[in-house]
Amino acid sequence: MSDDQPKDEPQPYATTVKEQLILRDRLAIDRTILANERTLLAYVRTALTLFLVGMSFIHVPMLHPDPEFGGLIYGLSGWLFVSAAVVTAVVGQVRYRRFRARVPKVTDQPPPAS
Repeated sequence: MSDDQPKDEPQPYATTVKEQLILRDRLAIDRTILANERTLLAYVRTALTLFLVGMSFIHVPMLHPDPEFGGLIYGLSGWLFVSAAVVTAVVGQVRYRRFRARVPKVTDQPPPAS
């Protein structure tokens, strides 16, 4: 049972019997699982991009010949992007795990006791 759902609320698909599923239902479950994985990859891609932008900002002052070139502004901006990358990666992972726990493995569940 998921932490964000009340204990007395019935679980979706809890009464679904494996033998009653038709192909459309099985394919819908598979599509939902794949969409969740695709969303996780989008979070990872965004976090990686934010991280690379942040590292680029941090290294910009090192490339400029003038030592007085706005290193503090670029450094703070860079670390802000790196922090945003970490937050994005953590949020993506949490959302993926939370949704994965909510998506039932209906095809593997035994029939409910009558």
